[in-house]
Amino acid sequence: MFAVLAFYLFIVMKWGPKFMEDRKPFNVKPLIQIYNLIQVALNAYIFTASLRASYLKPYFNLSCQRYDPKDTSPEMMALLIPAYLYYISKYMDLLDTPR
Repeated sequence: MFAVLAFYLFIVMKWGPKFMEDRKPFNVKPLIQIYNLIQVALNAYIFTASLRASYLKPYFNLSCQRYDPKDTSPEMMALLIPAYLYYISKYMDLLDTPR
């Protein structure tokens, strides 16, 4: 995580401005629209998958859910995909962060 953030800062603060120094700005509007569409779809999936695998289940207790790191039941494994996708989406958010 720290290596990705350090690399991101290097690109945004050093390499990017130097690269664009003598260039006209790129037209990235179509890319931004596609990116935004992907982000909306991804976050909608994360939300609905998390909701279906947790809050909507009768065994799930929102105020105090028991945590067992050795629990590999299908019910708990169903939360892994949305959790990992959320983690990955935070890296994708770096693409949308201006300097």
